Amino acid sequence: MFDQQTKQQLQDNFQQIKPQLQQRFPDLQEQDLIQAQSDPDRLVKTIAQQSGQDESQVEQQLQQMVQAGGQGRQGSEQRSSQTTGQQSGRS
Repeated sequence: MFDQQTKQQLQDNFQQIKPQLQQRFPDLQEQDLIQAQSDPDRLVKTIAQQSGQDESQVEQQLQQMVQAGGQGRQGSEQRSSQTTGQQSGRS
């Protein structure tokens, strides 16, 4: 299943990823999502059972979401710090 780093990223970025999960896997119940935050491996199994996909396929999709979610947050933080730096440079 997920390595420790991916699990941590999923947990850290869960609120950003949650809407994507709900859109991509509409059969997920709120309880599934609540459990997913603390047990990402169980989420993989739940989605695989509901969707009929192989667990490795589900895991790949979730890893892509985690990477996109984390990069999106980091990108906005970088833009924010660049903007702040530009503003302080103009003063």
